[in-house]
Amino acid sequence: MTLESILEEIDINQREGIFEVPDRLRNDRSIKIWLNDFIPSREQVPLVIEGELYCVYSITQKLGLTVNEIIRKLITPGLLRFNERNSAINPINTLSLAQIFSWAYQKPIEEILLSSEYLESNQFKISNSPSQRVRKLCVAYEGVRWFENLRKHVHKVYKSPPKIYSWQRISRHNLMDLFLIGDGNATSLRRLTSKCFIIPKKRRFKRSSGNNFVDNFALAELIASLYRVERDNVYSNDSTYINHLSEEFLSNRLYPFIERKGINSNKEYTMNEASNDFDKSEKSLKSAAAKGSIHHVKTNPTRCLGVDIAIYIMKETPKRKFTLKEFYDLLGVDNLDLRKLLAKPSSHKTFSRHNYIFPTYDLVAERSRELLFSGWMPQQRVQISSQETQKPRLDITCKFGDEVVSISKTAIRHYLRSYKIPSFDEECRIHVESELNSSVLIEEGVYETRDLSFVIKDNIIQNMGLPRRMSNK
Repeated sequence: MTLESILEEIDINQREGIFEVPDRLRNDRSIKIWLNDFIPSREQVPLVIEGELYCVYSITQKLGLTVNEIIRKLITPGLLRFNERNSAINPINTLSLAQIFSWAYQKPIEEILLSSEYLESNQFKISNSPSQRVRKLCVAYEGVRWFENLRKHVHKVYKSPPKIYSWQRISRHNLMDLFLIGDGNATSLRRLTSKCFIIPKKRRFKRSSGNNFVDNFALAELIASLYRVERDNVYSNDSTYINHLSEEFLSNRLYPFIERKGINSNKEYTMNEASNDFDKSEKSLKSAAAKGSIHHVKTNPTRCLGVDIAIYIMKETPKRKFTLKEFYDLLGVDNLDLRKLLAKPSSHKTFSRHNYIFPTYDLVAERSRELLFSGWMPQQRVQISSQETQKPRLDITCKFGDEVVSISKTAIRHYLRSYKIPSFDEECRIHVESELNSSVLIEEGVYETRDLSFVIKDNIIQNMGLPRRMSNK
């Protein structure tokens, strides 16, 4: 049944207090059913932003009604009104939308109808934590046309919400890869930032800075809202992966470099002392310290620990782009989960030093530094006698089809690092043999299963570890 107009019985310009409607509308059976279903389903009173573009098709979720129901129950009686009825989009009058929520929830209109200036103000920022600000913004912008278009877009990019980890260093640039959006004046990332959905870890974003990292917890709140799920389904404190990378880096890169160079990790070096011990000019070291390339620098005089100089020297390179193998080598690992690291290769299959390589290196190196000072030691490697080092392989073999293949020392070391175990025993050999015989040929000499990758040449397993193709998915 179509409801009759109530325009002559309401104050369409009311901006304060609880909005009142005639009893005949309040007592209408279809309206009662809607309110009884709608209000309990909302954890928070809906908010409306004055002047933003809401349209009928974008507010169905916000109102809990279909388009036809909105027209029949709210537009026809005059409760929900348009700004320009003859335009192609038919923008909704935001005051009328706020009045509906005021009446439905019995809340003052001024608590529901907010200005974009207030949501971007220091008052709003000070009175709410970053995640609370994003949650309220998402409630308010639900139904705004550009925000709902963004929601549709991210659902096309990922069917389920991407995971955000507490340890990740996510920059504004990473968000372009994460959401597959640009950063032009009219694009979503610029708008998300200006509307304060994207919150910096530090006070503000700086133009062309390598430290424009976002607040991960607030970002998880945004993603959860876009997918209409709980934040706990998006945000994780699991540090297993970054701890694994840090241990690998410390074991395979940092420890060997420190030992080879005879560096005292705990010793404080002045830049003059470091220039003599590390074969670097004092000027270049001071410049690196001033630019922040060397971390944990103290002043008067400029000095830092040996481990921090080592980390800087290992990273120093004129390269601007890295291949995937060079990325592996820099971190001392056999594979990387590029999705967790938010690292995206270019069309030439290289990675930008500024956007991906150095931020990842700094993250892993900082964790490795903490491990070093906590007393962590690399896990025991396979011990090979001096006599065995003269042999091209160990006397460990396994069957591969109708043939017998040997396992090289390098392959065993990589296997132990991949599975984080101290020694290679008969159980490991059986595991390798089982995986090898269920593997598929990927390319000449390279075989893979879901769990292991093998490089075989001249009946010798030259290398084995976690499959690289899995880490690139």
